[in-house]
Amino acid sequence: MEVHSKYIQATFALVKFRKSRIYQESNFYNPEKVKNSLKEVKLSDQLPLITVCDQFDLSMISFSTFTRMAEVYVQRVNSVRAPEVVGGAAQC
Repeated sequence: MEVHSKYIQATFALVKFRKSRIYQESNFYNPEKVKNSLKEVKLSDQLPLITVCDQFDLSMISFSTFTRMAEVYVQRVNSVRAPEVVGGAAQC
């Protein structure tokens, strides 16, 4: 678990996280820690953050760019959960 987390952090430092697939293919890392690290990095493309949140059912609602992230999520990640994502935003 720690090895995967260290690898993911190294990809942040190299700014190659978008090309790395470990966050999509592995379940052996702390998703909350990775989510927080991704928020700190402030990637121009939020897809890795959205993917981690979707894979581990983490909330995306607290992000300041939620509207844009919801659009990307519904269009590129998981359109089936669109009502749940949009409904969660309405509750905020």
